[in-house]
Amino acid sequence: MQLQEALEVLGVHPTTPWPEVRIAYRDRIRRLHPDVAGPGSGAHAARTNEAFRVVRAAVADGAHPAPQPTPVIRPDLRLPDAVEVAVLDEEGLELVAPPDEVFDRLHAALHAVGQVTYVDPGGGLLECLLETEGHPPSQLTVSLQGRGATTEAFVTLESLDARAAPPLPAVVRLLAQRLREMPLP
Repeated sequence: MQLQEALEVLGVHPTTPWPEVRIAYRDRIRRLHPDVAGPGSGAHAARTNEAFRVVRAAVADGAHPAPQPTPVIRPDLRLPDAVEVAVLDEEGLELVAPPDEVFDRLHAALHAVGQVTYVDPGGGLLECLLETEGHPPSQLTVSLQGRGATTEAFVTLESLDARAAPPLPAVVRLLAQRLREMPLP
């Protein structure tokens, strides 16, 4: 898929800033996801995912407006004044809010601890490059799972070289702290 076609699939223009492209993708994939639109929508959802990958690659190559350095939290989301966060088995978090409300806040928290490298709102998946003193660069992956009124965020951490990654429990606690401290927009 070429960049122009990908932009058309997402319903954005060549001059649309990256944060708005992400929002357009997120809105479109939510409507097209087979869990919402039914099993016949899988091909449309796959096409939307492919379009997002093409635009994201164009941003990385400089062929599309670059992402803003600070995260954009959607103003139409009604986030609670404070997010109740609990650490689960030192490998994940439980947040008292549905996944769609948690996603933007978690995205901003990851920006506070590292460099966000991959975002899949429809799949509830975020990845972040984490660099800490005394440890090699590591990939932090967070996967969201809705559980009624709460959302569980499962965290994995993988070193990008042969040395050991930072201890996962410490990273999970840091992420929980950032989520608790997160100011509202």
